[in-house]
Amino acid sequence: MGWLLTLLCVELFEKGHYVAAGGELSLIESVQAASNIYASVSSQVIAIITQLEEAPDIINEFPMSKGWIVKIKLLELK
Repeated sequence: MGWLLTLLCVELFEKGHYVAAGGELSLIESVQAASNIYASVSSQVIAIITQLEEAPDIINEFPMSKGWIVKIKLLELK
């Protein structure tokens, strides 16, 4: 996410939210741009990192550890 540089805001859905494949999971806003994050599979949000609301730069500072955005559970494939 380094290309977004200084992050201003991360909008997240609540835990338990269902999203279809291709649906929006999150919105990230920076000084340069706003970018949606889409689900690649139909899923349910099972965890969010609430610290992003106060400190969105966690994503850039710790991308491989504390910088995750949402955890999802794959819904049954039909």
